[in-house]
Amino acid sequence: SGRVIVSTESSDEEPKIDTLDIKPNAIDVITAVYHIRNFDFDSMAAGDSIILSVMVRDELMDLKPVFRGEEEVTTREGEVFNCYHFSVRLVEGFLFRPGDEMFVWVTKDDNRVPVLVEAQLKLGSVKVMLISAEGLRNPVTLTAQ
Repeated sequence: SGRVIVSTESSDEEPKIDTLDIKPNAIDVITAVYHIRNFDFDSMAAGDSIILSVMVRDELMDLKPVFRGEEEVTTREGEVFNCYHFSVRLVEGFLFRPGDEMFVWVTKDDNRVPVLVEAQLKLGSVKVMLISAEGLRNPVTLTAQ
């Protein structure tokens, strides 16, 4: 076990600094996104999950991304990508209700580029779709059209 110093600021509260005990292998949110994108999805079945200990704001939480399977996603530009699909339960708070999930589709290639992200918000929803990607290390895999 270790410790981390967390500085939290928001527009409606005074800044605060806390020291939290953390579990071995705890990660931050950005590292969690990278880690999830690099799961070995080929060895997973739909419904499989892995528990990640993640620092969210000033708390340590166990997030449980769930692999949903493989799907084709068609972008607004008409490109069709073979994708891995997974979801993550979101942290209840200002934007999200209890039980809300974020759904993510990443390319089924070595790039793991996010093609589509969808989530419900307290006041609507958000949808993010890939328009283009440049400078990738590996060729992008499109399905035959």
